[in-house]
Amino acid sequence: MKSDGFDHDGLWDVITDASPFVFIIDWRAALPEELTPIAKAVGGLGATLVVDVPADADDGWISCDDRCAPVKYRASDKDDFTDVIRAVQRVVPPAIEFRAFPDNADNDGWTFAALLREEWAKLETLDEQFVRDFFQSLPPD
Repeated sequence: MKSDGFDHDGLWDVITDASPFVFIIDWRAALPEELTPIAKAVGGLGATLVVDVPADADDGWISCDDRCAPVKYRASDKDDFTDVIRAVQRVVPPAIEFRAFPDNADNDGWTFAALLREEWAKLETLDEQFVRDFFQSLPPD
């Protein structure tokens, strides 16, 4: 933080530290541990994400309403957690949108954020460049 407010980097620190809707996932992550806060955030956005992944497993199922999808993350297989987030995006209501940090491919992990699509649109009207710098649509499969 600067004396006259936040700069770009300072605002990023505030968002990631304070928001339950931003997920910073280490490459050594355990799937069930990472899905727990994601499910909680989806609940905060008005939907119920059911996670059916045993505590010591690296694969299982997720569901929301009448949609379900398999999920798998195994660091030793060099899996990409983006695939898990894509699965979550497929099962949650269309009003919820997950976005990715643009430099995910260059890091030792991943950063994602989830908001209602209307909230993303409001953010973009406030500072489109900031949103583009930090949160981009999920990359295609």
